[in-house]
Amino acid sequence: IIVGVTIPITISATGPRIPPTSLRAEDLLASRSALTDNFEDYLSNISDPETFKVNESPQKAAINWLIYNDSMKLMPSDLQTIPRYILMVLYFANDGEFWNLNWENTLDTCEWERVHCVNGTKVEVSALSLRGIGMRGTLPTELLHLKELTALDISDNNNLIEKDFPSVILRMTQIEKLVLSGTGLKGTIPSGISNLTHLQRLVFNSNSFKGILPTEMKEMINLEEFIVNDNNLHGDLFQIATKWSKLKKLDVANNDFSEQIPTEIGYLRNIETLQLRKNNFTGNLPTEFGMLISLKELIISSNSLDGSIPTELAQCSPLEKLRLDYNDLKSTIPT
Repeated sequence: IIVGVTIPITISATGPRIPPTSLRAEDLLASRSALTDNFEDYLSNISDPETFKVNESPQKAAINWLIYNDSMKLMPSDLQTIPRYILMVLYFANDGEFWNLNWENTLDTCEWERVHCVNGTKVEVSALSLRGIGMRGTLPTELLHLKELTALDISDNNNLIEKDFPSVILRMTQIEKLVLSGTGLKGTIPSGISNLTHLQRLVFNSNSFKGILPTEMKEMINLEEFIVNDNNLHGDLFQIATKWSKLKKLDVANNDFSEQIPTEIGYLRNIETLQLRKNNFTGNLPTEFGMLISLKELIISSNSLDGSIPTELAQCSPLEKLRLDYNDLKSTIPT
């Protein structure tokens, strides 16, 4: 027998019914606090736990969004939690509320605009195509935990706080395609870029990079496209580039390269586009240009080349576009 407790019970045709009770406000707060603690514990290997103590941090904002605003109502151990959290850290670190993307709706993470995932999965982010969305901030280290991320395009976002080459990118060793054009970046190209040995496409044109290309870059033997036009780079380009045997497109237009084009240019058997205009290349055009059996476009106008145009150029049967003007070259173009 229990004395002192009265519970009203309604008798109906279907049996007794006990009226529902609601959580008290203090119980609700305690429940949310516990959930926050659970998220922070679970994500402590993704973010520095100290960032969770700062209410205005992107990491704290991302956790609060997962708990209070995300209609998916994920729990910490759900498969989508980590990629969704990482992308929201990026979002809050770069004024995402002004992006005009659908990242705050109810869609699965891999259905968000500009987010691409490994085929057949809903959690493995493979590419971020964030060109011209108005990013204002930095790339968070949390991106390093997107282990399947092989393509990143943040071009035409020229309000990034970090103006040097983003240090977090130098640790994305799995990256294959990297596009940083028109981002307002400056300074020198760090030697650590050579750690990105899987890179196939590297684009950072229309920035303010200066200095020489690190010699370590010759180790990036998987490069197929190297596009760095409209910067202030100089040095021994071909000492590095002729090591890239898979190279199909090389565009260094409007820089300050001033070397002679070496005979080793003939090593680039897969090159299709060679864009060298508006530099200070000197000397003769080597006869080894005739070995470039895949060459479709050769633009070397506005340099300081002299001598004769090699007849071997006629051996480049795929050649469709040739510009040699504004040099001191003699003789006619071979046919």
